[in-house]
Amino acid sequence: MEGPQGPFAPLICYEIVFEDFVRRFVRQDRRARYIVNLANDGWYGPRQQPEQHLSFAVFRAVANRVPVIRGGNSGISAVIDASGRIGATRRTAVLEQTTLRATIHPRPAESVYARFGDWRPRRLLTPLFILAVLAQAAVARRLSLASRSARY
Repeated sequence: MEGPQGPFAPLICYEIVFEDFVRRFVRQDRRARYIVNLANDGWYGPRQQPEQHLSFAVFRAVANRVPVIRGGNSGISAVIDASGRIGATRRTAVLEQTTLRATIHPRPAESVYARFGDWRPRRLLTPLFILAVLAQAAVARRLSLASRSARY
C-alpha cells in the first residue's frame, strides 16, 4: 500500500508476531518503508500481554530496519523507530485515549534480515556441527594415542 511516506506494510493485530510473515510482507512489491500495525488488545485486559504484544513490534522494527506505527484501540499505541526506540511521548498506556503525533524516517535501505531471512543461520549450523564432530574426533584420537604411549 502507498502512504504519505511511501509504500508501507499493513499488518493486522497479531500478524506482527510472525517474523517471517512480516519480512515477506515488508519485501512484497515495492518494499515497504514502514509498517502500520492495527491491534485490538481489549480481550487481554490490563495485564502484561499488551506490553508483550508491543515488544513483538519492537523486534520487527529492528529486524527489518523499518519504523512501526502501532495503533491499538484498547491496547498500547506507539511509534517505534527503525532502531526499536520508543520515545516517552510516542506511546500510550493501556486503555488511554489520546492522539500521538510523530515524524517517522522511513528506511533508506533493506536490512540483512529483510533481504535473506533466517537462511544464513540455518546454513551455518550444518558446517559448524560437522566441524564440532571432527574436532571431537580429533581430540578423542589424541587422547587415545596419548594413553597408548603412556602404557608402553
